[in-house]
Parts: sequence; C-alpha cells; structure tokens
Amino acid sequence: MGFPIEIFLAFLLAVIIIVLFMTLVTRYRRCPSNKVLVIFGKTGRGAARTIHGGAAFVWPVVQDYAYLDLEPFVVPIELTNALSRENIRVTVPTTVTAAISTEEGLMQNAAVRLLGLSQQEIKEQAQDIILGQMRAVIATMAIEEINRDRQAFMAKVNDAVSTELEKIGLTAITSTSAISRTSPATTWPSAKKPRRRRSTRRWWTWPSRSGWARRAWPSGIATAVVPWLPQTRRR
Repeated sequence: MGFPIEIFLAFLLAVIIIVLFMTLVTRYRRCPSNKVLVIFGKTGRGAARTIHGGAAFVWPVVQDYAYLDLEPFVVPIELTNALSRENIRVTVPTTVTAAISTEEGLMQNAAVRLLGLSQQEIKEQAQDIILGQMRAVIATMAIEEINRDRQAFMAKVNDAVSTELEKIGLTAITSTSAISRTSPATTWPSAKKPRRRRSTRRWWTWPSRSGWARRAWPSGIATAVVPWLPQTRRR
C-alpha cells in the first residue's frame, strides 16, 4: 500500500505556508523611538526609505535595512585665533549638543551621508562644519558687537551652523560658548623713550693738601673703607 499523494501534498503545502509565515515575521521590522529605520535597495522612493517610530516590511534579497541612532552627542569646539572684522584675534571655546534629525527631509540626508558611520566619525564631521561656520560669522562682526550683544552673536552662529548641519541630516540642540579677546593680528613697535639708568655712584669729600678733594666711589666700597666720612649726594 503506497503513501497517499493527497497527504504528501497537504504536508508540503503546510511546510511552504510555515516557511512563508516565518519569513514574513522575521522581515517585518519595527523601529524603536530612539532610532531611525533606513530601508535601502529597491525601495521605489529614491536612495532610501526612512521610518521613525513605526514598522515596515523589508523584502528579502531586493532590500536590506539598518538603523541610525538618535542619541544626542556633544561636540567640543576649541576655536582659537579667529579673526574679527578689525583683524583682532578672538578665542571662542564652544560646546554644541547635536543629534540626527527626525524631520522627513533631514532623515533622508542622514541616510545618504551618515549611514554606516560610527558616532565618532559623525562627531568629527559636525566639528569641522561648526568650526568653519563660527570663523565665517566672527569675520563679519566687530569685536565691540560681539562683546556688546552676546545673544545676537550666538543667534547668528546658531543660524549658520544649523543650516550647514541640516545638509548632512543633523540638528543642533543646544550650544554654549565663552568669548575672550586675545590680541591684534598685527602689532607695531611702540616709540617709547629709553629709560635713563640711575647712577649708583656716590660722591665723597675729604681734606687734602690742596684743599678739599672730591672723588666718585662705589657706595659699597666707600662705606666699607671710610664709614666715618660725611656722605653727600651730588646735586
């Protein structure tokens, strides 16, 4: 008695259904709230598809996925010898807190330019952008403007930095800075008169055959040799 073909077909169909179901379950990706899901490959929506706080099915073979971390990171900026409009050097140590943006267009920029990079590499890119923009803003302002209205200066810096960071999908959260003036870029020698050096000699007088004699002696020697002689300062 042979094995019934109907039972074999039913078993094969059940295996296929189970495999398909497991494939669908494993390829259905949910995105945590602190990450951005990036689906790349054949998406039909450009270079990549970005999802924040949702879920999507990733087709096997033709698509793949990765995550971008939304955790904020601190970018320390040691800006020294930045030239102001009057050619005065300014030191502006700054700390900027940035993160990957969750806006639709900016997530696309981050997926194109930051996907696959470590957080340290992303921080270095942000640091180069912030340094360049801060130098550009300082070069357009006078030192009096910077010192008089620090808030206006920081507002200009934030606007310039935010515009450039958005091009790579980042957003600036907070920034703090301290401004100090160092010195002019060009210094000229001053025309001061040389100081006249005061003489340390003292004049001593004593009786001699031809009258009163006067001779200059160093004060230390004269005091040690003839301490009893009257000491007079030359007028």
